[in-house]
Amino acid sequence: MAYEIFERKRQYSGSEAVTITKYGHLSFNKAAANKLKKEAVEDVLLLWDKEKRSIGIRAINKKDARAFAIHWSKRGDGAGFSIGSFVKHIEYNASESRAFPLQWDDEQRMFEFEIKKEEYFVEGGYVKPMRPSKKTEQA
Repeated sequence: MAYEIFERKRQYSGSEAVTITKYGHLSFNKAAANKLKKEAVEDVLLLWDKEKRSIGIRAINKKDARAFAIHWSKRGDGAGFSIGSFVKHIEYNASESRAFPLQWDDEQRMFEFEIKKEEYFVEGGYVKPMRPSKKTEQA
């Protein structure tokens, strides 16, 4: 049997990055989570530029019904929130998890990133079904 070279997926250690998971979550890496902590971010607005296929994650200070609450990992080295409905809205193919580098805009107090590849989008969007809850498994 011949060996194949394993091509690891691109990781953005050290620099700020975000992953859109196949379960419909947006997860910040440690560097990005540290930036959010430094800025004392608790809630964000999710912005979408359809023409540029660019996503903005803007920190807000006031309560807003459109806001997403940031959830922190128990270890405090990551953060994220659920974006299943957003993924469907932008018709993003979330059949697998993908990481994207982030840029911070000090003036707007927001992270920005682009999703350029055409194959990442499908008509109607796609989110893999959520993992079954423990209650469902016990039934």
